[in-house]
Amino acid sequence: MGGKVWYFKIMSILKYNNNEIEYSLTRKKVKNINLRIKPDGKVYISADKKVPIAVIENFIVKNFNSIIKFKNTMAMRPITPEFTDDIANNDLFCLWGKTLAVQLIEDKTIPKNCEKIEASEKFLTFYLKDVENSKRKLQLFDEFQKSELTRVFEALSESIHSLPRFQNLKKPVIKLRKMKACWGICHHQSAYITMNAALIYAPLELCEYVMLHEYSHFIEPNHSKRFYAIVAEYMPDWKIRKTKLNSHSYFNEKN
Repeated sequence: MGGKVWYFKIMSILKYNNNEIEYSLTRKKVKNINLRIKPDGKVYISADKKVPIAVIENFIVKNFNSIIKFKNTMAMRPITPEFTDDIANNDLFCLWGKTLAVQLIEDKTIPKNCEKIEASEKFLTFYLKDVENSKRKLQLFDEFQKSELTRVFEALSESIHSLPRFQNLKKPVIKLRKMKACWGICHHQSAYITMNAALIYAPLELCEYVMLHEYSHFIEPNHSKRFYAIVAEYMPDWKIRKTKLNSHSYFNEKN
């Protein structure tokens, strides 16, 4: 018989300089101590079973500043939003500014038209007939995103259209498109607004700012003082919201 592959995992907390680092240690046959940090900020260590805990934690301490710097950097970034090949348990997705972990629940009795995705405070739960069907998971996820974007943007549009400044306007049609150069586009003459589908990763208050911004263009097409006065009338903190949106690393250019 060939040699057996062995490994086991433990979770530990290292306290250092009034800070705590929670890390997952995997014992397996590796030559060196390996350290990696996932986008959610969790620290993962792998080391041979012969390496003492003291040596491993000393290794973490030596890399402490780099770990903290990387964790802080990742905290400013959205979780990688694209699922291109497959979706697995514990994958992370950023929905309206909240990081959710994927849960896959299989039920062979579920009809295909009853498969669904539900979002809660911590989880994005897939209810599937076959959790190994990658194509179906991606299809369902695409449908979920479109449904969420439509639901939220239509609600924001309804809310803003009810404001006194906009009540007499023809209510614009809301369209979706993933864009790299802007968050929204007001089609003044055609009476519709195109919203960036990537805003699904941003907090709702930032989406609200974008919608108000585009609505205000129906009254004032350019970025004049009058335009910003309209925005400020209903959103006094619009500059703070715009700054937060500017810092969102998905977007390469400012509106």
